[in-house]
Amino acid sequence: MLRHESCKRRLFFQARALTDFFFDVLAIAVVMSAVAVAGTARARNRVNYQIYAENTGSNAKARQRLLDASSEEGMATPRILSREHHLA
Repeated sequence: MLRHESCKRRLFFQARALTDFFFDVLAIAVVMSAVAVAGTARARNRVNYQIYAENTGSNAKARQRLLDASSEEGMATPRILSREHHLA
């Protein structure tokens, strides 16, 4: 009988350790995914701000002349041009 109780107790502690480990791994995964989402959002905001600054900055008049010339020649739309310029 004593052996049976000790076996049950050992199994209980092993199961508890396994569930603790599972929840630790789950918590780490949640934190890592939150960090990844925040990093992606931050990068997207940075790109959008750079495009905004490019469109409204001191070179806006020169950029508008470039866009007017490109639209006369039928080249690219302003949004595509601004993204291509940023990614280049």
